[in-house]
Amino acid sequence: MRRWNGMKLRLGVAALAAVALGVGVTPHAQAAGTRYLDEVFTDLKVTSDLQYGQAVGASGAMENLLLDVIEPKGDKAPIRAAVVWVHGGYFVEGSKTVPWYKTAREQFARAGYVTFSINYRLDPNLPYGASEAVTQNRVDELVAATVNAQHDAQAAIRWVRANAAKYRVDPEKIAIAGHSAGGITAQMVAFNDHDPGSSGNPGYSSRVAAAVSSAGGSLPGRMVRIDTGEPPLLVSHGLADDVVPYPATVPTCALTVAMTNVCEQVLDPDQKHPQFRFDLWREFLYRRMIQKPVLSLPTSVTIVGAESLATPPSPPSLPLP
Repeated sequence: MRRWNGMKLRLGVAALAAVALGVGVTPHAQAAGTRYLDEVFTDLKVTSDLQYGQAVGASGAMENLLLDVIEPKGDKAPIRAAVVWVHGGYFVEGSKTVPWYKTAREQFARAGYVTFSINYRLDPNLPYGASEAVTQNRVDELVAATVNAQHDAQAAIRWVRANAAKYRVDPEKIAIAGHSAGGITAQMVAFNDHDPGSSGNPGYSSRVAAAVSSAGGSLPGRMVRIDTGEPPLLVSHGLADDVVPYPATVPTCALTVAMTNVCEQVLDPDQKHPQFRFDLWREFLYRRMIQKPVLSLPTSVTIVGAESLATPPSPPSLPLP
């Protein structure tokens, strides 16, 4: 059956400002489209294993924190937006080079972003998942691991700002994005710039211009402190997710809108835990960070891939006379 992607529910009290999406691609682009909105580059340049910080890991030993830089090859733009990408893995495992996340980090770079894909401190002794942490009475350990990831990702944000001239990055247009544990980390970085940690690069701001959280969640008061003036957040979540259930992200999204911030959602009733719809991630960043609207809705919900909703109900069967 053909997938149905057209259902959009727009919520709010303000009128959505018109956003001009017809900006032509810059001369150095290699394909037709709009930079940051479309994947306009074909070739990438990757610089691997640059140290962005250092912190004490779960074993008690000092860990060097490393990142990869993924840039559009041949890009001559004098200044560029950036995305810091955070991998998933329950805060137990994973790395910036896991093939599962190769497409996620590269699609940002093909759209023209300078992408910084990071490793962060993990705790291999943690149970796999929040429900297991609850049943084993180890929630505090899990929260500590999320805070370590937050502090490391914030150090990466500061490293990008410290090296903005070298990579031709606009320090006012740095976003964070991640999936699963990385999506949780993205939310924590977005809301907790008051708690920057000490993983490296002091003296620079940890604040991001926008955040994309794929299949992640957080708890207000326990994991995030939401104030007014927070950066816009996109939640991309499958309603059938059995690893990070969708309700885990509802309180944060609801509270951030209540505090007059922006939280948009891309939901798929048929999706479980995988990543989906990178094009809508880019569209969000384009509207909220690249082409900032003068006036816009504080929230929206876009439902995609809803095969079950697209199928009309069968008429009731009637007994034969």
